[in-house]
Amino acid sequence: MNKADIMLLYDYNYWATKQLLIAAERVKPEQFVAPGAFPWGGLRGTLVHTLDAEYGWRLRLQHNRDQDEELKESDFPKLKDLVQRWQEEEALMREYLSSLDDNALKKFLGTQSPRAPGASAYCGTACSTWSTTERSIAARPPRY
Repeated sequence: MNKADIMLLYDYNYWATKQLLIAAERVKPEQFVAPGAFPWGGLRGTLVHTLDAEYGWRLRLQHNRDQDEELKESDFPKLKDLVQRWQEEEALMREYLSSLDDNALKKFLGTQSPRAPGASAYCGTACSTWSTTERSIAARPPRY
């Protein structure tokens, strides 16, 4: 796996995230914040959990540290707040990825994540197994 492969995975990951956020715009605000039986709660809880994972992976990869505390649903009272934070996180991850080259990737590839056995520590959420929610909402493949 080289830098182009990693970038392709992240391009797809961010395309799919945008599809999820676009779909979320179609729900009423009270539906967005409603609790749910899904493991991470309702829609907002699931999206915050996904963003939190992305943020956590970037910190581990870029700064070799874990985040101080998990993101909370209450940090994002409205969908627009969550969308803004996703855009910020995407920009930060893309900036970090653009700073790497194939040689820098060699030190990460094959390294196992301590929090996700079996997942490459380098790929982060782009290589992680997608949840049922993500797969069902983002069913259409991107156009490259």
